[in-house]
Amino acid sequence: MSVVRPAAVRVDDRTVGLDLHLITWYGHSVPTIAETVRTVVAEQVAADTGLTVAVVTVTVDDLLVPGVDVSGALGVRPEDG
Repeated sequence: MSVVRPAAVRVDDRTVGLDLHLITWYGHSVPTIAETVRTVVAEQVAADTGLTVAVVTVTVDDLLVPGVDVSGALGVRPEDG
């Protein structure tokens, strides 16, 4: 059994780096989802903390297949993106 840490944060003076791990739905564009998450997280962290976001690394750990994987376990639906 492995444990996935959904996020790691590195802070150095006035910069921050983030490593994020995601699960998304099969059929959605993984590069588009990763880039959207990267952009939104970087902008929000910078706005909330005043720190410069040096890097946001997004790793997609798994794809859920509608009709096969149980969406209720994650509390999301495929149409949520």
